[in-house]
Amino acid sequence: NISIWVLTGTFAGMVLFVAVYNNSYISIFADASDNNTSAENLEKLSKYNKALVRLAVARNPNTPPKIIKALAKDEDEVVRLAVARNSNTPVDNLRRLAEDTDNWVRWAVAENHNTPSEMLIVLANDKFWGVRLAVAENPNTPALILNRLAEDADEGVRLAVGGNHNTPADVLKRLVKNADN
Repeated sequence: NISIWVLTGTFAGMVLFVAVYNNSYISIFADASDNNTSAENLEKLSKYNKALVRLAVARNPNTPPKIIKALAKDEDEVVRLAVARNSNTPVDNLRRLAEDTDNWVRWAVAENHNTPSEMLIVLANDKFWGVRLAVAENPNTPALILNRLAEDADEGVRLAVGGNHNTPADVLKRLVKNADN
């Protein structure tokens, strides 16, 4: 394939090479995304040199926990974010990712409905408003934390508290009263 371009040196040869390369890459990405891909192939794909392929493996709901654990330590934040969003990510991996340096990875942990309430309590103190907003939206967030987030400096966080079905009535009344002022 590359030889066509190298031998001919033509633009058409280069276009053909890129098309063939992209088709094989698309096929690899499709395999990584496919729910029917075997655990053995997902493990191979989890070590692929392109982050987009590793991201697809991390998003795949059938990726075994052993592979998820490895991907939770990936150098690329988009891969770690995909691990944090995967509903099958083990809690110990969510715990590790809750301390990630990347704001959006912590946001994804706070958004995950399998994140235990004790982790949501810690994430409710995050410096990044997006993490606090995700905590406010999470249906597992305890009422005590929703009460505290109702006083958050960020309006979006306060609005998210108002939309959480676990928010106590007295907190909702306070949010309405504060909005009117």
